[in-house]
Amino acid sequence: MNRQIVTALFSLSLAAIMAGAQSTADKAPTQAPQAHDYWTDPTTNLMWTTKDNGKDISWKNATKYCHKLSLAGYTGWRMPNMDELQGIYDKDVESPGLMGAKYYHNVHPATWHIKGNIFLTGNQWSTLQRLGDRRKPSGYVYYVDFNEGIENNDPTGWPYGYVGMRVLCVRGPEASPDHTTNDFQIIKIEK
Repeated sequence: MNRQIVTALFSLSLAAIMAGAQSTADKAPTQAPQAHDYWTDPTTNLMWTTKDNGKDISWKNATKYCHKLSLAGYTGWRMPNMDELQGIYDKDVESPGLMGAKYYHNVHPATWHIKGNIFLTGNQWSTLQRLGDRRKPSGYVYYVDFNEGIENNDPTGWPYGYVGMRVLCVRGPEASPDHTTNDFQIIKIEK
């Protein structure tokens, strides 16, 4: 009797393992590792870093980070606009990365839906700022969450933090933004 129970439990465990293996095969395909520190999007010919800056960064410091970046012999990096970030989001693609904040000691592996097998560690700043009622920047800056595929805006600067905010730099001619309604403005940061 005990031997039958053990055999039945073993069979059920094996079936569960096989079902789990089958369900992971149905998931989105993972991408091949990068051979360079950058990835060129074949659709736009924009060159992207293959990982974000890797730690919490304010929007202002993120713009400086990209402008000062020298990677694989290339300079001329910049912070991407919202349309460029949305152009590399793909809900059917899975790229490994991290999520959480070192400050809160909750960093853990995550899967991001981004083309190019880019390694992300948080939400990505964009150049898009929300304007206030007097047509001046309101202090809200848009970012993209590549886990959910949504854009959002958060206030920047004191007393608002930027925990979990990162920057992914891009190189190439800036795409013409579609976000040109009366509520928003694209801010270009010059060197």
